[in-house]
Amino acid sequence: MKGQNGNAVLNSLIINGRLEPFGMIANHIDVNGILRYALMSNRDFEGEGFHVACHVLTKNYFEDPTDFAVPHTHDFDEFNILLPLGSEMEYEIELEGEKQKIKAPATVFIPSGVEHNARPLAGEGIFICIQLDNKSQMEMSALKRQFALV
Repeated sequence: MKGQNGNAVLNSLIINGRLEPFGMIANHIDVNGILRYALMSNRDFEGEGFHVACHVLTKNYFEDPTDFAVPHTHDFDEFNILLPLGSEMEYEIELEGEKQKIKAPATVFIPSGVEHNARPLAGEGIFICIQLDNKSQMEMSALKRQFALV
């Protein structure tokens, strides 16, 4: 099947995001006032070793703020990108038990194995989570092989 521009392989690289509840993620619970979009992951590209999600923090979260995650670890690296919508957005980032207030715009690198957590404190904005499994990134997956032949 060919895509819009006639190249099915290239079009297969474009994924429509999905609105998903936080409760689908290990160590997280559903929460009001934050919309979570799964943008791209291993579900879309098996064996690629990455995950990209976007959390949209709205003012409704602060009507009944809830800790929606517990400190946890991953066996892969993670990047958190915080972007304000308006004048400010502030999060509390916890790394290895140490809490720090972060004002957006900011980026947090969380190496594999580091216990971490994040909690909104103020404002509205976008929280982007990018997770990379370095081992999978280095391997030649079926998708990479297919794309290399284009």
